[in-house]
Amino acid sequence: RMVRVEFDGQLHEWFDPAELGAVARSPELAGVIRENVTRYFGVPQAQQAIYDEDGLLTSSTDFCRALQRVSPKLYVYDVRRMPAAMRDRTVQALEMLDAEVEHSFECFGALHARAHRASFAPAV
Repeated sequence: RMVRVEFDGQLHEWFDPAELGAVARSPELAGVIRENVTRYFGVPQAQQAIYDEDGLLTSSTDFCRALQRVSPKLYVYDVRRMPAAMRDRTVQALEMLDAEVEHSFECFGALHARAHRASFAPAV
């Protein structure tokens, strides 16, 4: 069972998820996959957009779920060359996700969670 990756219109047989071992269920999974996308497909991590059939993958949990499919397939994009309509849909989905995360913070008593998180952000 191989993970298939579509990149620049080409389909690649990439790796067997069983070979990941403990990493497959670790918080490091997203980083490991992103590093390998950079290595094999030449897309810098800051420019990657990786999707499965359900949408954008952002967390290690997302990647773990995607790899558990019977026939896992990832779609890798360089955001600098991504179609504008797809980029716009993704931004809308991220805005909805952001609102859901903010709601979850509030449910756990972290009122004004965005302001709280911003206070810990490193100065640029």
